[in-house]
Amino acid sequence: MKTYVLIGLVVLMPLATVMAQSGQWQSMDVPYYIYNVTGISIGYQGEQTYGYAVGSDLEYNYIYSYQGNSPITGWSNKVPIDGIKYISASRFNGQTAYASVPSESPVGTPGAYHKTPIISWQRTTSQPDNLHFTGIWAHPNNANICFTSGIHIDGVSSIYKTDDPENGWLSVTPPSGNDCNAICIDPNSPSPGELANTMIYACFANGGKIYKSSNGGGSWTGPFSFTGVTSYDGISVAVKEGDSQNVYAVIHNNNNGDYELWHSTDGGSNWGSTYFSTFGTTVLSKVLVLDRGGADAIWVVSKNDIYVHSLIYNQWFDLSSGGNDFLCLEFDTADPAQYFVAYAGEQFYTEMINFAPMQDGSFEIGSRGMAHGTNIADIISLDCIEGYTLKGLSKYGGFVFQDQKMLNQNPSEEWQPVDCLQKYIISEDPVIGTEISNGIIRTDWSSNHWEHRELGIVAGQGNGGPIITYDGHIVDPEDASNISTVGVQKFDGGSCDNGDCAWYDYLGGNNSGENAVFKVSGLYNDILDYDYNLASQPPLIKDIILEEDPWDYNSWGAYYYCGARNGGGNVFFKNGDESFSISSGLDIVNTAYAILLSDDSLATVNGIRPDALYLGTDHGMYKTHFDLIHSPTWYPINNGINSNVSINKLANYNHIIKNQNQFEWPGGVCPPLPDSLIQYALGHDISNNPYIYSSADSGRSWIEIGGYFRNLHYQVNDLATFSDTRPGMGTIPAFLGVGTDNGVYRYPYNVFSGVIVYPGSQTNITWGPGLIIINGDVTVPSGKTLTILPGTDVEFVYNFDRCASGSSHSKSELVINGTLNALGTLNDPIVFESSRPTLQGAGQWYGIRVEGYGHVNLDYCEIKHADYGIRSNGHSYLAVNHTLMDLNTSAGIYMNVYPNSATISNSRIQNSGTYGIYCGDGMFTSTTDTLLYNKYGVYYKGYDSPDIEYCRIIAPSSPITSYYGIYIFGTSPGATPQILGNYIAGFTQGGIYLTTVTSRGLISFTTIDAGSIYGIYCTSSSVSILGDPPNGNGKRNLIHGNTNGIWLTSSSNPIIRRTKFDQNNPRNLYIASGCWPDIHPQTLDQANSFHSLAGFSYCDIYNANASPIDATGNYWGENPPADNQIYNATYVPYYTQDPLPRMAPPSPINGLPNDLELATVYPNPFNPTATISFGLASPQVVSVNIYNIMGQKIRSLSEGYLQAGTISFIWDGKDSEGRPVSSGLYFCSIQTETKQQTVKLTMLK
Repeated sequence: MKTYVLIGLVVLMPLATVMAQSGQWQSMDVPYYIYNVTGISIGYQGEQTYGYAVGSDLEYNYIYSYQGNSPITGWSNKVPIDGIKYISASRFNGQTAYASVPSESPVGTPGAYHKTPIISWQRTTSQPDNLHFTGIWAHPNNANICFTSGIHIDGVSSIYKTDDPENGWLSVTPPSGNDCNAICIDPNSPSPGELANTMIYACFANGGKIYKSSNGGGSWTGPFSFTGVTSYDGISVAVKEGDSQNVYAVIHNNNNGDYELWHSTDGGSNWGSTYFSTFGTTVLSKVLVLDRGGADAIWVVSKNDIYVHSLIYNQWFDLSSGGNDFLCLEFDTADPAQYFVAYAGEQFYTEMINFAPMQDGSFEIGSRGMAHGTNIADIISLDCIEGYTLKGLSKYGGFVFQDQKMLNQNPSEEWQPVDCLQKYIISEDPVIGTEISNGIIRTDWSSNHWEHRELGIVAGQGNGGPIITYDGHIVDPEDASNISTVGVQKFDGGSCDNGDCAWYDYLGGNNSGENAVFKVSGLYNDILDYDYNLASQPPLIKDIILEEDPWDYNSWGAYYYCGARNGGGNVFFKNGDESFSISSGLDIVNTAYAILLSDDSLATVNGIRPDALYLGTDHGMYKTHFDLIHSPTWYPINNGINSNVSINKLANYNHIIKNQNQFEWPGGVCPPLPDSLIQYALGHDISNNPYIYSSADSGRSWIEIGGYFRNLHYQVNDLATFSDTRPGMGTIPAFLGVGTDNGVYRYPYNVFSGVIVYPGSQTNITWGPGLIIINGDVTVPSGKTLTILPGTDVEFVYNFDRCASGSSHSKSELVINGTLNALGTLNDPIVFESSRPTLQGAGQWYGIRVEGYGHVNLDYCEIKHADYGIRSNGHSYLAVNHTLMDLNTSAGIYMNVYPNSATISNSRIQNSGTYGIYCGDGMFTSTTDTLLYNKYGVYYKGYDSPDIEYCRIIAPSSPITSYYGIYIFGTSPGATPQILGNYIAGFTQGGIYLTTVTSRGLISFTTIDAGSIYGIYCTSSSVSILGDPPNGNGKRNLIHGNTNGIWLTSSSNPIIRRTKFDQNNPRNLYIASGCWPDIHPQTLDQANSFHSLAGFSYCDIYNANASPIDATGNYWGENPPADNQIYNATYVPYYTQDPLPRMAPPSPINGLPNDLELATVYPNPFNPTATISFGLASPQVVSVNIYNIMGQKIRSLSEGYLQAGTISFIWDGKDSEGRPVSSGLYFCSIQTETKQQTVKLTMLK
């Protein structure tokens, strides 16, 4: 944070707030600052402002640009040009600009560069003969005119000019044989202006003075004379816009060594009797002048200060750089609301400076960092101060980046938040300013005074040798020079003597060829001691950590270290003078890269829970528990870790947990702390691809979360956890940070258990998009809402509940007392599933449990691997749409008591154990759902009116025993289900079971197909079995291929109309004694149709009553019916056409149809088109439709009459609205008048 002081006024930059989303990687380096900003230029065209800045991101040089309204709010677009240093835009033709790369640049191609409204940045075809540039200067009114200034070279000019930069640069004969420091083009030169009438001033070094030319350098007047000055260097000239006579000049007076500002009111002919102001020996680089308030405003730039003078108040104001060197300065005159607006290019960033009059007559100077560069910094090490401030070490130049909460201002809006990493140099020593390899940074705080270290300790290998710095100071360079390998340090609590506190840190390294641990003092900047002979044949040290509660604490404390050693023995413990190996179980390990201490232990050793130790090795992850009494044995914990990945960095949230009292939690409410069971591991495979693993169960299983970086081909170098407790940072404001070769990224905290805490008065909380991990029961309280965004994957740690509570003490669940809104999309569904890395299966978490009057709203979701997809134990409100429930052991949806409202639609519930849908009472609606491979499709118990419409209900295949597709257990006074338009097939016991169902119950337009003992079984039920619903369209019920079509018992008296009994063997309709169904239609269009298998012993109707039943008015398939076809019933056979012609069910159960030959798809997989072919034995109506994996129809290819023969359709991979579908599995359903077939298609992109 920078502070600007003006007449006792301190202007501070406040902190920002940001919103964090769970479970996805977020860049922390966009925007980044721009560094080493050597040039800024502003131009205008129409009402638009065009800004240009030349800077670096530590690795490359860029021209950054801005287009928009004034003031400039930040730099966005960038063009890489190695070595670029100077830039100038045409003041009133802002889309044209010039830039230059001097010959002295160690990189890039020297020369002049140019852009226009139609040409992007490029090196001009022709070039000046002198490329040793000191600057480049665009004409403010004529975009084609440009001058360059340069170093004096024998035989070539130091000044060149052009009015056609692509086709020729002209040499200017300079009036001095010295280096040309700068050129000033009079902004009042004629518009459009030509070279012949362009007024310029030229400043020369080494006593070369200042000259003036009124014809673009064709001839010169001067040099200028200043009273009492016989020798001077010309530094900079500024001419006031609108007044060519008003000129200011900065010179270096060689007589006394001072830098002076002089003023002329006659175009430079006379400069008064004395200087306007002197700045002593402070080195000045530039002067600018403009008119504000009818008076001159003069700005003078030095390395450490910007001096501002207003003739209105006739006084100077000083803006200090605060150690961040000023490199350039430019005005912005387009914003009339600002008294002065200027942009300063600095060593570490750019900033906008406001200088404005106040109502009391004083002035206020304010500034803000313009954090809109797009820096890329190769971050090789990350750490944070006890969980607070994240810091990263860049390999380029030895810079430390610190997480800052900076602000970006839009004049028309409130302050807007941005996060960035601010740059600090770790040392002014020249050896630091080079590339660092194998570097580390560690930062801590003083427990005695709560003082944060600004930079902490940095150690590594630089181009100039080993480096150790402490808050920017070199640590004992003589001893450090003996260190050839630097490991990792850890803070040691420290001590205080006479009020002076010393912090001790430990570095693993090598001294004179022998491995050692170095004790480093943060107070004295010194290596205090060495610890040699750590063990017999010690390993090459890779990592070292301190025991936080040593049993035998002394001046050295107790610590663990690990490394590489042939033959094993890679982990050691040092306590006092004793050092010994703790490497049992690591026989195959060659290198132990990282060791981490954690209090996450789930294990009990001799009745206590010791801390856990984690070890990252070339053979994955290991874990153990250790105390001084019991020898530890390491065991592998690699469930989910790729076998070819070596683990080399570890992290957890222990430092945040242990310092919880220091956090200022949002809204004054303390949210739960990060989970101590969470561990992170960073590894690389043999191709150096990064893998990042997260464990929410103490290493028992791992989830890989680093694919984002592999897809971008980024290298990940280090990881660290940190917190950000500003408002809006999430329920638990903690993050995992990673340092990459493309900056720093953070991963928001995403592991939950317990009651969700809502900061302050907030009633809503949001998860996603990305990964959410549940490792214990999560409860949404009454009155609160949990919203899950599309594209969220909620993974429940398998067979694990850290809370040991709820319905199952060994499985986690999501408990909804309030509201759950999980509304995904077709392309970005929300998934609830097991976290198990391999062998995911049913019953690995409990499910979504709804209590009381909880609300659950699901759309485009998937719920898998649970005991229950949804279990409602209260009078809940459920809305489930476009949802897949798969591989659940007990039920897809289980409503234990009557819901206040329950709607399930367009969903697929499959492989869910006993029940697809279970409802204990009340009403629910299931429409256009697909229920596959459940023992019961729908099971209802109660006396209300469940509504089951247009569903496909298919039984599981053998050897799984199935029961009924729909089972209605009515209770007094009787249930009234509405069963319409369903297809039910393959259930062992029956299609539909009804008990205690009244005549208000309805079965209509439903098909019960193939294989059941009972098509419909009625006991004590008088349901209405009406093929055509009231006001229907001529449809019918079909009961086909079962043992018994309809079985009536226990005084069941249904009315049966427009129902086709087809080949149910041996009985189409069985009527037990005491049952008197109404099967006598009054008109033919209400007739039932009976069709039996010829040659079998069968019965169309079997009436067990003593009296015959009236069955007249129906259609019989044979002419005349056989004697045993109709038992104890009166009938009149019809010899006309069947009023209910045979029509196929929508899905086959056994075999392929005879009239629909096998369909094929080519190619398959396909992209972008697939050809679907099949054969028809006879002309008929055919429907060809495409469905997604959710069972939703997305495209119709045919709905009409087709001739016999081979038929082909081409699907172009688009849905019904012409949108290309995503990669994945699709189904093509081919439905003829008699049969149906489904084929799979796979779209690959």
